[in-house]
Amino acid sequence: MKRFFMTMLMLSMAALTLTAQNTSKYESYIEVTGKAEKEVVPDEIYLSITIDQEKSKAKESVVAQERKMIAALKRIGIDVENNLTVSDMSSDLQTYILRKRTVQTTKTYQLKLNNADQVSKVFETLAQLDIADTQVIKSTCSDMEAVKEQLRVEAMQNARKMADTLAEAIDQKAGSAFLITDNNYMGGSVNYNGLMMTRAAKFDMVTEESADQSSGIEFKKLKFSYSVNVRFELLPRAE
Repeated sequence: MKRFFMTMLMLSMAALTLTAQNTSKYESYIEVTGKAEKEVVPDEIYLSITIDQEKSKAKESVVAQERKMIAALKRIGIDVENNLTVSDMSSDLQTYILRKRTVQTTKTYQLKLNNADQVSKVFETLAQLDIADTQVIKSTCSDMEAVKEQLRVEAMQNARKMADTLAEAIDQKAGSAFLITDNNYMGGSVNYNGLMMTRAAKFDMVTEESADQSSGIEFKKLKFSYSVNVRFELLPRAE
């Protein structure tokens, strides 16, 4: 272990020395931070749905409620085959193995949806089935990597523009970039918008103003940000 730390220390010192050598050959330079941000509407919204026999007014079994739920979700266009899963497969398997000795009275599912309109329809449908234990657990976007790549490019471009502007202010110009530090900060990968929505909460959110819209709920946009530190050689302006 001691040898490992010594090796890492030597590598770190070598990297610092190399950086110093690379920057020392530039007599003057300008260092700027380029930033880029973007807000994206989430297109992957995850719900947690729990069927509870004891909370059912008719005291219907989990199996009976599950069949009704799946049929109802299909009727409103939800792809249950691909987007509806059992949240805790291990407990579900245990219940199956011990079925002769125990009776399953609850079951929790995870449902992936694509927009607020689908979420609204699902809550209304589940409310009609007397399944009230439903909540939004997270929202995110499917093309996150593409957004990151776009912001990386924009951050570098903004750094270049800022360097050019600052250099021109002192009658000089920014040359080539010779050191780039990728801060690699990316927010917004998962956004929880505070909507612990039960059946009652869902209807509270539908106001008279939004009653004529396709959905009575909205999700906060996901905010992504990216920044880079860049050093440009500072050159005299050509006459």
